[in-house]
Amino acid sequence: MKKTDNSYLLLTTAIFALLLLPTLCQKGMFLDGVIYSSIARNLSEGFGSFWSSFF
Repeated sequence: MKKTDNSYLLLTTAIFALLLLPTLCQKGMFLDGVIYSSIARNLSEGFGSFWSSFF
């Protein structure tokens, strides 16, 4: 590859990274956090027990 080919590849990679990284690195709860919080809420309201949790 020529030197100009490398610069186009680098530019393309940088543009994709700038477009995708903010979406991938957001704060928030993922699926396991949502499941844990809903089970904890059910336990605090009296639904289910430690050994048989209610989802």
